Amino acid sequence: MVRAARAALTIFGIGLAWAAPAQSQDMVGQVPIRIERHVEGAPLTFGIPFPKGVLHAPEHVRVVTADGREVPSQITEVSTWAPADESIKWVWVFFFAGETDRYLIEYGAGVRRAAAPVTRIQIRNNQRANGMTEVSTGPLRFVVPRGEGGFLSEVALDLDGDGSDAAEVVAEGVAGRGSFLDLLDAGGVDRSRAFVRRAVIEKGSGPLHAIVRIEGEYLYSRPDNRPAPFVTRIHAYAGRSYVRVQHTFVYTGVPDRHRPQNGDQPHVATQDERLITVDPTDTGWTEPEDRVAAAGLSVGLLQSGDRRLTTRWREGAWWDDGVTRTEVHDVGGTGEVSLFQTGPEPSRMPPLRSSSSATRMDGFSTHLVAGGRTLAEAERAEGWAALSGDRYGVAIGIRHFLEEYPKEIRFGASSGPGDAATAYLWSPRAEPMSFARFSNELGPENAVENWATGLAKTSEVVFDFQPAGMTDADLVRTMSAVVAPPVAHADPDWYGRSGVYGRFAPSTGRFPDFERALDYKFDWVLFNQQWEPWFGMFDHGDLQNSFDGVEWSRWGHGEPAQDYMLWLQFHADGQARAVRRRAGRESPPDGCRQHALAARAGLLRRYEPPARLLALPRGTARLEVPGHRPPARGAALVARAERARLGPGMACRLLSRRGPSGTRRRHPDGGAAPAPHLG
Repeated sequence: MVRAARAALTIFGIGLAWAAPAQSQDMVGQVPIRIERHVEGAPLTFGIPFPKGVLHAPEHVRVVTADGREVPSQITEVSTWAPADESIKWVWVFFFAGETDRYLIEYGAGVRRAAAPVTRIQIRNNQRANGMTEVSTGPLRFVVPRGEGGFLSEVALDLDGDGSDAAEVVAEGVAGRGSFLDLLDAGGVDRSRAFVRRAVIEKGSGPLHAIVRIEGEYLYSRPDNRPAPFVTRIHAYAGRSYVRVQHTFVYTGVPDRHRPQNGDQPHVATQDERLITVDPTDTGWTEPEDRVAAAGLSVGLLQSGDRRLTTRWREGAWWDDGVTRTEVHDVGGTGEVSLFQTGPEPSRMPPLRSSSSATRMDGFSTHLVAGGRTLAEAERAEGWAALSGDRYGVAIGIRHFLEEYPKEIRFGASSGPGDAATAYLWSPRAEPMSFARFSNELGPENAVENWATGLAKTSEVVFDFQPAGMTDADLVRTMSAVVAPPVAHADPDWYGRSGVYGRFAPSTGRFPDFERALDYKFDWVLFNQQWEPWFGMFDHGDLQNSFDGVEWSRWGHGEPAQDYMLWLQFHADGQARAVRRRAGRESPPDGCRQHALAARAGLLRRYEPPARLLALPRGTARLEVPGHRPPARGAALVARAERARLGPGMACRLLSRRGPSGTRRRHPDGGAAPAPHLG
């Protein structure tokens, strides 16, 4: 007999109690699961907690439909209640979505999960010198080599259904440039070469879903440019011909040209004998040194014949969900094809514009170009493009294509061997990213600092290899599921009863004023993320957390509680405004900013202000906004990169001076700021 677990839920001294029932050998429990933004066939990974003493082996968990039919699934034990109890605390659940958006997690001693289907992922991981990692999903086989390369060196697609072979290789590696981070300084562009140090099969891998983590460095030809680490996680799925890639790079360059002095970084000093007051007349702080010229991932295609391009737009303004339109163009056998998305001030160097209280800002644009001809223009693309030849096609999708501009998907100029298909995470068509400071003025602690070195950035890309003849509908469904993935979760009541957060109660309507106050606060911040907007490659995902009635200030990039608050709110109310890619698991490292849950999945409901807001938490202004969106008057921003340039004490209190055409020029004059996260 398993000891019953007991959890107490308390809200402001009012006790709510729940006791897990005693367990028997044939006990079966159920947890309802629902999917937001449901897409049939989409891969789903999410975390489910269990109360103490309830679950003792992941084999006793399975996924079923409402009528009891088992769905093939993969369950991974994440953590236990040890040392208090050896039972399981969190598991990861993986399965492919079916026709319905509702499922049940069955658990308990009386549950036995069926074996995985015949189509399983197979992995060979040889980490000797000149070794490689080979992964087969059934229709897709790919190789990642150790040493020079950085990404896929060979991709084979099973075109005839009898297993892929050498004759069915559809893509090859780009020598030393499978992934890249190119720098620009006074000596010109220094093109990186990627070198893989090792590959690891990560926890959470199994017969249906596997994760290969690649660790390596970018090496440069000039000795003044230091190696830059990168980590690439490749997610492979049984029976699928696409891979999902999470790529993290670390900027190790010299951000500016100030005169280095011993003791000129007081906020990271380990001693106090040599601390100095920096000379504010040193203008080198504002002059860029190592800028990011381009970053991305690439494979060499082996297509032949005339090519057909498919992509998708959203009609109307960049902020409007609008009507989507599929674009299909015959682009011939030669000519470069490019889908490019940009926005206002890509390098985020002030002065910066933002939306007013009544008008959204402009400056966003996307261009589809083939062979030098502009095929279409709009303000916003969905973030994917597919190019098919006579035997197969390849589609590339980049998450947050608009929000993390400048981005580009580019297919090379010909259909011959080695012609690259590239996902540009920072497009070379944009101005290089500068990490120099905007101002060299002293902060309140007599410090001028630049903490950009060590910043990291994680981006997500999908490469989909498909036989020729795939319908537009199938292509749209597949790419939609990976560019804007569905969100699976349990009901809020389950997270509360599990006890994994301690004393925690879901939103039940018992305290409507308090719950509405919290809803309003989160909705207001998330609304302004889209309204301002807080976009850009090194800004998106961060949130400003102080509003004085006129403008926002105080970025929250150094506050881990910001993520946690959003996560708890999601589990409390079941409103999937924002979720991590995986509950109960740490996100990929991202030192440029912690991936705010809100930005990773985006708002799933439109902002609807309550008629009156009462019982607000301490420190929150009382607001009455009948039928009117929250004010955000001219809230121009200091970018994430600029926050690194300004350093602590410089980036929060900002004086504004009106500039031409409604812009605002920013001058730091003191105030406390959270320390930038160095990754």
